[in-house]
Order: sequence, then structure tokens, then C-alpha cells
Amino acid sequence: MLRKHVVLLTLACQVLQVAAQIKGNCRKTGPCSCESDEGIIDLSPLAGNGDAMFKDVVSSSFNGWKFSWNPCIPFTEGNCRNVAVCELSDDGYAFYNLGTQDSAWFLTVSGVFQLSYNASDEGFPRVTYVTLVCDPSQEKTLDALGPLYSATYGFVLTSKYCCPRRETTGLSAGSILLIVFFVLLFVYIVGGVAFQVGVRKSSGKEIIPNYTWWFSLPTLIKDGVKFTVSCGKMSYEKL
Repeated sequence: MLRKHVVLLTLACQVLQVAAQIKGNCRKTGPCSCESDEGIIDLSPLAGNGDAMFKDVVSSSFNGWKFSWNPCIPFTEGNCRNVAVCELSDDGYAFYNLGTQDSAWFLTVSGVFQLSYNASDEGFPRVTYVTLVCDPSQEKTLDALGPLYSATYGFVLTSKYCCPRRETTGLSAGSILLIVFFVLLFVYIVGGVAFQVGVRKSSGKEIIPNYTWWFSLPTLIKDGVKFTVSCGKMSYEKL
């Protein structure tokens, strides 16, 4: 367990050393989502509604303090009101705002994605970094590293939702129906014209399949509209 904490702390510190210099290639699309060349990261499935998804997580390296974090949606816990990240003491006496949702920003450092927050609690600025570790086999695991150095806090989120995914653009059912309709209409017209010309030796307007019905269609539509508008009060034969 100690080895794991050392590895996580080392990773977070390495990322933070260059985070101030590199504002990465993951373009923010929301308080908990971004789009990079590798795909889209969307943490919204991990968002708690009205409460922190990760609540009162005990720090792995900072005794006496707990941390709460909620992606996407602000939450309130004790004196932390409408925050993204909150630090609280074990005795429940002290609460500190470690970042707000509107300050969320994505960084990409050496291929590692990171979500940052900042806040000014009673005039004292604080910064929080959440390192996003992709693991397709993990739903969600949060390691609270606590303060890495003065007023800078670190977390490591391991989850399948940290994995960039490609958007699949599929056709809707309506689009498919329209495509099928126009394909069938094309086949009907082309096939019908070929049959009229090649088999029946028709010419002029008679090469149009069922031309009599097509030419009467506008009148049929007009009569149908009149009947509908009159709510059936008029006899259809009188239209």
C-alpha cells in the first residue's frame, strides 16, 4: 500500500512540475468533459446529483483530513458551498473550498490528462489537480493525495471514463427511412419508365408509371385538405 502511495505521489508531482507551462490539447467542452486528438473524455457518468460522488475520502498521506469531490455539478458540504472540491477535518469543524466547477480546466502533460480547479477561500488561493488514469476495467477509484505543496492539492482518479473515446456517428431511424424511401422511389421511377418504353412502347407523358394517378394527386391532396379543415362536416362527394 505504501508503495502505491509513493508511486501516485511521484506521478502527481511530475505532472505538476510542468502543468504551469503546458496547457494541453484537451479542449474543454464542459465542466467535466474535453475533446483531444485521442478522443473525448467525459466524466459526467461519475457526477453525483446534489451530493459529492466521492465523499469524505480519507487522504493517503495527510492524516486528520478528508476530501470530497464531485465532477460536473456543484455540491454543498458544511461550509463548502457550491464547490467542486472540499477539504474537511476529521472532527467536522473546518471546511475549505479547494475549487469551483466554473474554474475547471483540462491539461495534457506528456500524454497524461489532468483536470484542475482553483478557488479563493477567504482570500487564500488554492489549486487542485485531478490526474486522470485510464483503466477500462475500473468503474471509479479516487486516491486523495492531499496537499502536494503549499495550497496545491492532488488527486488521482482511475476509471474507464478517463479513457478517451471516439464518437461514433450513426444514422438515426428517420434518416434511414428517408434513404430507403428515396432509393425505392428512384427504382420505381427508373424501372417504371424502362418498362413503359421498352415493353409497352409508350411515349410522351405515358412513359411515367401510373401517370394518371400522379397527375390527379394535387387534386386529391386539395380535396383531402378541405375535408380535414371542415372536420368532416362536408360530404366528401361535394368537395
